[in-house]
Amino acid sequence: MENSYPKNFIKDKIEYARKGKRKDIGVMDEELYLSLTYTSERCSKIHENLLRIFKTFIPKFRIIISWKTVRIQNIISKKLKPRQSVDNPPATIYQFTCDCKSAVYIGETKRHLETRIKEHGKTTEPTEIGSHLPRCEAYQKEFLNQHKYNQNAANKFKFLKSHFKILRRNQFDYHNRKFTEGYFIHLLNPSLNKQNDCKKVTFI
Repeated sequence: MENSYPKNFIKDKIEYARKGKRKDIGVMDEELYLSLTYTSERCSKIHENLLRIFKTFIPKFRIIISWKTVRIQNIISKKLKPRQSVDNPPATIYQFTCDCKSAVYIGETKRHLETRIKEHGKTTEPTEIGSHLPRCEAYQKEFLNQHKYNQNAANKFKFLKSHFKILRRNQFDYHNRKFTEGYFIHLLNPSLNKQNDCKKVTFI
């Protein structure tokens, strides 16, 4: 009842379980599977009426009715569900590699990747990446080569994002995410992670 199943459906299932066997329905000419949208308990009455009509006028024609739930996005708009970009997933292990090739950073985030990248690009309270970028000649030179005449915020973020790659996706469990981050840090030994603590991992 709490899951909004029709009362008669529940009653029939309980009765079926008590008897322990299926009633003989006889030989049927055909079977019709009908899928309807369940909106309220009124549907159980409709179910009974449909079965009665078929039994009266087409006794050897068996109808099987199944109910499906209403999807709000199908009623209002198919765009209700937000689109998930494949290059902006949540809960990831990521790697940053600078144009100078000597500066590499590995991190983890539960949030969407772009949110974390924006934090790395901030000049106020900069992260290890944010502290490296202003003084890296190779990074600044490459940015000017690509966006010499259009150095707006959107292009700065786009350029910064191009230096990130996803190492692991769907790391929603905190402990697994921290362990995986520690695994990659110990494996790849990124230069910008030297001052940060990470999960200790022992390789055998």
